[in-house]
Amino acid sequence: MTPIVILASRSRTSYTLINHMAAHFDVALVVFEASQTRKILRYRLKKLGWWTVANQLAFSVYDRAVIRRRSRPMIDTLLADYDDSPPDARLRCGDVEKVNTAAVREQIAAAGPGCVVVSGTGI
Repeated sequence: MTPIVILASRSRTSYTLINHMAAHFDVALVVFEASQTRKILRYRLKKLGWWTVANQLAFSVYDRAVIRRRSRPMIDTLLADYDDSPPDARLRCGDVEKVNTAAVREQIAAAGPGCVVVSGTGI
């Protein structure tokens, strides 16, 4: 079976994806990218302006305070049959600041994947 490499953020949905793929495919490597929230915020301020970013932040606060809280029971029901725990020692995992670096490209090349899956990274 051709190996797969997964580039992901550390989140429940990424864990679900990784565990499901590992159960059905040969996952050779998982690389987790650190959160880039501040960098993204600075980039958006520069490109979009403070008013647009302020509106995005207001919606983000509303999302966390209202939408996610109301959605949580349905999400829990939908994901109940899936493993959303962090990958264990069965998989080769690593943490990096950014996935778009020469070191990560070398790791991917060394794994020789037929496919690279990206979930929740800054790419």
